[in-house]
Amino acid sequence: MEQYQKAGFAAAVAAGLIGFSSQAAADWYIGAGVGEVTIESKDSIDFIDFDFDESDTAFKVFGGYMFNEYLGVEIAYIDMGSPSGSFGFDGGESLEAEVSGFTAHGVANLPIGPVDLFAKVGVLAWDADLTATYFGSEISASDDGIDIAYGVGARYRFGNFGIRAEYEIFDIDGVDDVFMWSVGAEYRF
Repeated sequence: MEQYQKAGFAAAVAAGLIGFSSQAAADWYIGAGVGEVTIESKDSIDFIDFDFDESDTAFKVFGGYMFNEYLGVEIAYIDMGSPSGSFGFDGGESLEAEVSGFTAHGVANLPIGPVDLFAKVGVLAWDADLTATYFGSEISASDDGIDIAYGVGARYRFGNFGIRAEYEIFDIDGVDDVFMWSVGAEYRF
């Protein structure tokens, strides 16, 4: 019983500190963006080399909390679309990748008037479904993992609204390059 009282007291203190800090120059924000993701990978399947360098439309929804005007945290859900391409001797073999995931970043912000420059570093918890058409048969595989993610961007603020552009890199193990350009809008409250 005493453990529950201590846990309850700790939760009440944490909630009070969060409430106090939200009154002291803190900023919550939410937003969404759309852009293009590119996945690049060179590999081989049964001695057939393929060079997968394909792009597709991607979107993201995000939210964050700025502890002050310089440091914050951000989480996001990203759907990287379904990049697909052909390979093989006659181009009859194909590969399609559907990748999505959640990110958690620490954010460093540099306000310059109505424009903010920001950099972020964190992790991507991803899930991928791969479908290969290979000599007339279809092979499917799924994989997931947690890897490093980082990016840079700029935001133009007007009142509680902002428009942002950013470039993000996802260091997914086993894939050469995964990167995303996006533009989005956000609302601060």
